[in-house]
Amino acid sequence: MKEIVLSEDILPNLYDIYKESKFKHPLLNPYQIYARQNIRKIKFLLLKEGYTYFNVRKNRYLKILTAIFPLITSRNYEDEIKDFIRNYKNYFGITKILHVYTRNELDYIKLFNNIEKENYSYVINDDSWKPNRKINYYVKLAEKENIHIINEFNFDIYKEYYENCYLQTLESKESTKLQAGYKFFEYLAKKDMLRSVFGLLDNKIISGVFILYDEESRIGYYIDAASSQEGKKLGANYLLLYNQINYFREKGYILDLGGAPLGKLKKWDDIFLFKKKWGKVVDMPLITLKNFLTVILYKFRKF
Repeated sequence: MKEIVLSEDILPNLYDIYKESKFKHPLLNPYQIYARQNIRKIKFLLLKEGYTYFNVRKNRYLKILTAIFPLITSRNYEDEIKDFIRNYKNYFGITKILHVYTRNELDYIKLFNNIEKENYSYVINDDSWKPNRKINYYVKLAEKENIHIINEFNFDIYKEYYENCYLQTLESKESTKLQAGYKFFEYLAKKDMLRSVFGLLDNKIISGVFILYDEESRIGYYIDAASSQEGKKLGANYLLLYNQINYFREKGYILDLGGAPLGKLKKWDDIFLFKKKWGKVVDMPLITLKNFLTVILYKFRKF
């Protein structure tokens, strides 16, 4: 295993590995990982025949690495997992493993039988979902209020969304600067990996929903959304998400609406309650690789 600085020139080779991998999700796509460097600190790791990456944050004196699994590899998956655990179990810091939802079952979870796990709940929208009365009410309300949907992306549109909507919801998400956010989404849009829709009322943006996707996985990922207070009141957020769901359903995609470790923060629980209206709940393992240091730390605080 080798940590490298991810550069654009190696992305085609990594994408070939991604296409051959058993497990696929837009968050695991190398082009998304490369673009993510605009908005988050990441650590990219080459495996023997594949790759993975970490989201990196600091908690006082320790780095907390969250590996986004499944691993992307053409090698025997069980061997690759064993190598990963062996390399990171004694890392001087905290290593977490967060699994995202894929179309293939996670039949390798037995490899983590002796490692502490907690549930991380996702909401998945597929053909089994039907809108409830509340969704229908707000969609019709937004239509009645003449909220207009546009499917465009440029700097001026993103700037208006950022100022009118995104900055109003910072209490529920990690902060991203205007230019950094624009570069991230612009790159994905150029790679045909982004569908963004915005709700306009009197030519003013009052809501936006961004879906990251790729054809290899046939999964769309609800990567960002925000509304002004007026947008929420008039159901613009319902109208836009309903539009995205119908668009991707016609293409044969499923939508991953993201998730949260429930019961830890009220803001996450509140967001999850909104998402639950739009699909089924799937629990995935959130794993922490503990060593002597982290065993001591966990006696005082959860990370």
